[in-house]
Parts: sequence; C-alpha cells; structure tokens
Amino acid sequence: MSTDDSSPDQDQRVDLSIEALDDNNDVLEDYDGTVEFTVYYRDPDDSDWTETSSDSYYDIDEDYEDGYTFTSSDDGTVTLNDFIRFNKDNYEYKLLVEDDEENVSESKIFYV
Repeated sequence: MSTDDSSPDQDQRVDLSIEALDDNNDVLEDYDGTVEFTVYYRDPDDSDWTETSSDSYYDIDEDYEDGYTFTSSDDGTVTLNDFIRFNKDNYEYKLLVEDDEENVSESKIFYV
C-alpha cells in the first residue's frame, strides 16, 4: 500500500494505491476481493490510537465509503484517486485496509 503524500496538509485530498500480494510478495493479478477501510487517530504526544467514524476527522470519497471491490481489470493493483482527506491538523492518522475473508490487513500512517 502506498500514497502520493503521507504528510498531507489539512483538507488536502490524498490518493491511495493498493496491491494484492501473495506470500512471496508477488501481485495476485486475479484477486477479486473486497477491502474495507478503518481510520484511527491520535495526538502525536499520545501512544493510543482511537478509532473514528466521524467526518469531523476525515472524509473518504463516497465511492469508497463501503470499501472497494477489485475487478479483473485491476490485475491486483488499484489507485483510488482523491481517496481521503483529513480535516484536523496536528494529528497522526492510521488507515487500516483489510480483507476479512482473506484475513489480511495493512496500515498506513499519515502525519497531518
């Protein structure tokens, strides 16, 4: 998982790229699973993450609010343009991307 900016400004839209990988880190070109997104935040001086569903902290593009289902044309790789923006600065955000059926997840930290 990668992003075009892991230190975006407040209210700046960020792209997110996701690759479905096998145990050898090879792209699963036939992957057709669904990934869900969960956002956590914390004050940089705090060690505990807090899950949030509040749009006062972040906004996911409405196309991806219910997750993203890979299609055969994705070939295991997708970039979600203007995926998310963070509405409050001076926080760290953790974006968790997971496929519960495959029992896999990965997270990305953003500093706003």
